[in-house]
Amino acid sequence: MTATTTEFDEVLDRVREWPAEQRLSLARSVLATVGEPLPQASADDVISAMKARYPRLFTQSDTQKLHAILDNATSDRPPPTDAEVKQWIDERRMEKYGS
Repeated sequence: MTATTTEFDEVLDRVREWPAEQRLSLARSVLATVGEPLPQASADDVISAMKARYPRLFTQSDTQKLHAILDNATSDRPPPTDAEVKQWIDERRMEKYGS
């Protein structure tokens, strides 16, 4: 059975009214019915797709930065703290604008 666009939209509209916890529970239940794990795109796959779609936006340094961001997002390491991010921003501003 394939849901029509109208059916899909009606279900989505009804679910939007639910509390976040119920929506997450439904999403987990739906994903469990898929059977096979969903494929995970590697950082290289994401970068390649973005470069193909937006070729003029990517320079080598941008690609390296994006690769580093995606590697951080897909690693087992904890995300950076607010203090670390603030330090990175401050360092970048110093590089860009000087003291």
